Amino acid sequence: MSTGNNGTNDNKTGKTLGLLAFFGIAGLVLTLIVLGTGGKGGSASFYGEESSSYIQGRTYSGAPLGGFTEAESRQLSEELAEEEQRYGVCFGWKLIDGSDDYLSSSSDSSPYEELSESDYDQGSSRGPNTPASTCEEWVELRATVAYTSATSEQWSAVELEVAQDPDSDMDLPYDSDFAELGITAERFIEAPVDTTGQAAIALPLLLTQEGSLPARSAESRTETRAAEPLPSADTGMPGLWRWVWLVMLGLVTVLGLVLGTVGLVRQRGRNDSDGPPSGPPGQGPPPGQGPPSGQQPPQQPPPNQSSGPQWPPQQ
Repeated sequence: MSTGNNGTNDNKTGKTLGLLAFFGIAGLVLTLIVLGTGGKGGSASFYGEESSSYIQGRTYSGAPLGGFTEAESRQLSEELAEEEQRYGVCFGWKLIDGSDDYLSSSSDSSPYEELSESDYDQGSSRGPNTPASTCEEWVELRATVAYTSATSEQWSAVELEVAQDPDSDMDLPYDSDFAELGITAERFIEAPVDTTGQAAIALPLLLTQEGSLPARSAESRTETRAAEPLPSADTGMPGLWRWVWLVMLGLVTVLGLVLGTVGLVRQRGRNDSDGPPSGPPGQGPPPGQGPPSGQQPPQQPPPNQSSGPQWPPQQ
């Protein structure tokens, strides 16, 4: 009677170990995906199948890039002004039309110094068309978008970078950090104005995650008391919690794989050691065969007889 229960328990154990192995493999794949797309400078996560990296010196003959309207520039400046009040840093943006191929790789000076006002839109927390460099401490998002023609074999190109004032040494985010928020090259190509605004608003958040900006509000500029010194950016590892999560996920993955593999090996060995299943007890010999030699067939019980008196037949 215990054979059936053992079989049921073995089936349950096999299913449990199989699930452990499945989740272990799934965790390993997820870890590899995170490691492959979450690293610094991981441009592969920023560029998709229908976009390419902007190359200085290449001619892009596509349609001109649309710019910000006055209302859009004013709204973005107001939102960045709140971030400046919070952190004490000017935040700006610059959306550049790269279709004119004005960025020459042979130029010794900064390529952005050669731009004319018709080549880009800019603004900052100090107002529309006001560069962030007017402040003593500033950070600026620079997005370059260049469209190719419909007959071109090349995809439209994007370049995204973050600049800061020369006296700052903040750890700046990469394009892969923006990609983790869903801000990719293809989105810049589809909607350059909206995506530039989203990236500019996300810039303070990414700087906070990098440890370049404090998590608390900055002191008001009108206050005369000395600000408390900020901890050095070198005392902590950027993205520490990301790596802690990856290590924990890796340990769980390895544990699941080990338990699943060992369990499956034991289950297979147990199945190999078991004999053929025996038939149910209490069955007689197969049809067409008599009882073994030397044994008498079982006696049939006599027919039931009535226990009453026997009456003579009627005449």
